Amino acid sequence: MDKQALLREMAEAKVLINTLHILLTEITMLQPLQEMIEAINVAIDELHKVVSDSADKALLDYAQESDALRYLDEVVDLDPISELEVQFFGVLDSMTENELTLFLMQILDKIEANYTQLIEKLHAMNALLSIADDNNT
Repeated sequence: MDKQALLREMAEAKVLINTLHILLTEITMLQPLQEMIEAINVAIDELHKVVSDSADKALLDYAQESDALRYLDEVVDLDPISELEVQFFGVLDSMTENELTLFLMQILDKIEANYTQLIEKLHAMNALLSIADDNNT
């Protein structure tokens, strides 16, 4: 297993999580996404501790039993950005203010760009763990 590559992906994911946290804080409509990002953050913290402290074999055993890794694997298939778009446009149907529409689209674009990068990091982490698991079976 390439522990350094995995640790690097986790570090880059943490930077994206911090950026998303800043974007999402104190925006009521974005609370569900903020909660999901926090759960991802907790899972990555747990994974980081295990990767840093464990030998490859112990890490592979952990990977097969880890709720955190199962969550990270499941979250890559979710599409909260599309759900937010539907919610926003439902609210905007009753409004005609172009500035508000532009503001909301800018927020969504920022969030989507960072969220997409975060999902790419999660995919890379899952792939690295899967390769390591395949090599030991």
